[in-house]
Amino acid sequence: MNSTHLIFVAFIAFNAFINALAENAYYIISIKRNDNDKNFDDESDTVQTQIVELVNDRMNEIYEIIENNMDSYRLENGKMDEKLNEITLNSLKKRHYNKLVKFNFINKSRPVDISINDKYKRSINSTDLALEYISIDSDLIGYICPVLNYYTIKAYLTDDVIDKVLNLENVISCEKDVDIGNSESVNLQELYNKRNNNKNGYSSNGINANVGENGKYYNISMIKEETNWLGVSVQEQSASNNQNYLSHLSLISQSKYYPLNTNSFDYNYYYPESAGQGIDLFFIDEGIDLTYDSSDFNTYDGSSYQRTITCDARFYDGEMKEVEKEKYCSITNKSNYDVSHGIAVASVAAGTLYGVAKKANIHMLATNFKYMDVLKALDHVKLNGLSHKTIISISRGGWNDYSVTLQNKITELTKAGIIIFTSAGNSNENCCVVKGNNIVKYYSYYDNVIVVGATTENYNHDIKDAYAFSGYSNFGDCVDIYAPGEGYYPSKTPVMNINGHSADIMTGTSIATPIVAGVAATIMSEHPDINFTYELMLKTLIDFSLKDVLTDILSYDTPNRFVNNGKKLVFSPTNYYNGCNIGSPIKTCTYGCCSKYGTCIDPSDDIYDLCYIGRGCQSEFGDCHETEAIDFIPEPTPTIINNDITPPSYNSKTTSFLYPPKNVQTDTGKLSTITSTSNNVSSISIISISKKDPTYSTKHVHTYTSTTKTIPMSISSTTKTTLMTITFTTKTIPIITTSTTKIIPLSTTSTTSTTITSTTSTTKTIPISTTSDTSITSTTITSTTSTTKTIPISTTITSTASTTENISTITTNTLITSTISIASLIPQPTEFSGNFDCFSCEKFDWDCKQKMSNACYQELNNCWQKPWHENQFEECSVFNEICSKIWN
Repeated sequence: MNSTHLIFVAFIAFNAFINALAENAYYIISIKRNDNDKNFDDESDTVQTQIVELVNDRMNEIYEIIENNMDSYRLENGKMDEKLNEITLNSLKKRHYNKLVKFNFINKSRPVDISINDKYKRSINSTDLALEYISIDSDLIGYICPVLNYYTIKAYLTDDVIDKVLNLENVISCEKDVDIGNSESVNLQELYNKRNNNKNGYSSNGINANVGENGKYYNISMIKEETNWLGVSVQEQSASNNQNYLSHLSLISQSKYYPLNTNSFDYNYYYPESAGQGIDLFFIDEGIDLTYDSSDFNTYDGSSYQRTITCDARFYDGEMKEVEKEKYCSITNKSNYDVSHGIAVASVAAGTLYGVAKKANIHMLATNFKYMDVLKALDHVKLNGLSHKTIISISRGGWNDYSVTLQNKITELTKAGIIIFTSAGNSNENCCVVKGNNIVKYYSYYDNVIVVGATTENYNHDIKDAYAFSGYSNFGDCVDIYAPGEGYYPSKTPVMNINGHSADIMTGTSIATPIVAGVAATIMSEHPDINFTYELMLKTLIDFSLKDVLTDILSYDTPNRFVNNGKKLVFSPTNYYNGCNIGSPIKTCTYGCCSKYGTCIDPSDDIYDLCYIGRGCQSEFGDCHETEAIDFIPEPTPTIINNDITPPSYNSKTTSFLYPPKNVQTDTGKLSTITSTSNNVSSISIISISKKDPTYSTKHVHTYTSTTKTIPMSISSTTKTTLMTITFTTKTIPIITTSTTKIIPLSTTSTTSTTITSTTSTTKTIPISTTSDTSITSTTITSTTSTTKTIPISTTITSTASTTENISTITTNTLITSTISIASLIPQPTEFSGNFDCFSCEKFDWDCKQKMSNACYQELNNCWQKPWHENQFEECSVFNEICSKIWN
């Protein structure tokens, strides 16, 4: 072989070596002393000292592994990684001693640990004079925080040493530190380019009435009676050229705005006078700047509600860094770092001008986007937050490997009475599923966090469209609630002027999340005697929320809930009222019926048969038809389906949904609601809740434990109800709630030949078959044939839950432990085939069209139920298009 060939072979070998070099990166290593230890913070000082001693020993061993494998840290250019320079310096330190030397690694983030380290060092020096400990602040290895009953540290490793580290005693896991996503805000210019200049201005048949007091159009006494707030505060704001300033506040303190009801939108923000006082809001974000416009970040010095607004700390490279400036902090601490995102989230949550909880304390944690930095920040809140008085808001997150340690840290905080809110994200996709090899959305996939999605922007929009699902927000069954996705915050640059203050606007789930966190703070401050937990706060927010008011939802399993602070009354700035029911100051219609939307309707203009009880007409607030409608005029109504893959959406005159039922995922662990409607089957609603409690068993293996609870099913039925077959899979979570009793009216959506009355009844037991091993009780449906006035059926559900976790008992008329398969609830229609003429009905033959529609959607259902194949989407889409045209 000549020299040229040798050079070529050597070149190839060198390149192969370089390409094989592993990436040097930080890893989070978990160390557990033994399984019998309590959570670290619950242990005595003596046990904590022993745990820290063990962890420090393992850190010394890992440091030695790094030192003995330095060649594996060479970079692609063949040079040594500069981070390993400290090993040479520390080795020189050891040579100055004539005895065995170990390192005492400094822990800056936990003051309790620093004192423990001092005790630990003295005790060892006093018992073993042959051993000397040198305190060092290492970049290669360092403490992060305890998680439950084990301790996490960071270490700078390469693939060649990971196995050696995992083989050390007491090491239970090694997770690579990853970037877990940027802030959840969106490009405003792209949104503005899509906007139009629609104007408000509707008129209908109503009355002029002044329900206000003290010269105002709103009535404080009415608000107090409705909300039970001790005091009511009002931030008054009028419309300005349809810009809808501060509508992110007004929208959350009233029921949905229907122009026909009040003719003009109420831009005021109504909130309890306590306004979050005494509640600590921690923001894991990019930083904050308090050097300008102190009006929004007012601390109310000298008042009875003086509050704290600070930047507590910075978290970078797995370390807690000091804040050098009192009124400014950023992740890098550089003055040119853009902290507008941090300013915006703090402002909409608790700012004096633009915030929800105007008296809450603000704590900014300027946190890098790395996994280990978030762990540090969460631990800071654990050490400094007060149980049942602390909220964390996180408006960031991307897709990355699921972390058991992060889940355990979140669980640790929630068990300590700390409530965490996080954004759903802005990538317009399902954020509740697992992608590829264990890739999940941070932080929405994790349990014990309240996930917030966003509604559309409203600046320069018609305010009646503010309840639409945004074009960017993520969705899925793990999203607990939606809130306005656009808000205002103080700005140095005069982008816009609002009431004499320079402001800017930000859009995204980043804004929706702190808005809901602010609502939670006002709820907690208004009820200081209640120990709010994650479970209780989630339940309260759901109870307060506006149900089924959102439009354009992209996923059938996404809960349709819009945040509300407890005030639902809708006042008219022009004193015009055409509304009814509990959301209207004038409860009863002077003429006509009160529709399910709370609108008074002239029966002669009832184009959707909304004056029929079968269509939700509210007889207690107006006159409803006492006889049944034989043929209801179709009204677009969404059906929520719990499926794991979201199919595309198609427009239809009769319904706004495509019906392809899929297999239900059983591990997403969130609250989900399933509703099915048809002509012959009554509405059935199920709430299934689950919770994962990940714990370590052995290295590389984590085990999930769950507890099953009984799920209530409430059924509104008619005399046409027949045998149903129900298949199901359970998802479970233990919940903690307070005992409540509610009367829940359930209105039927079906057409029947007889009516249901509450006067006399006969009982008919209908068996329900199942494919599950779970035991089932028989469903007892009570129905009566009568010629008297039709009224809605109601059932009383008494829910009692214990104060201990993992126990929940719910009693109702019908109990089934299941999640239901919607396919089984579809009525069996006439057979449909390709030769079947779906368009043979007369134009106004609604009964015929209903039958054709049922048959068509059954065929569509059958299409989606087939085993998956390459052309299934195109094949089923054809059926969907046909079904959508039947009602045209």
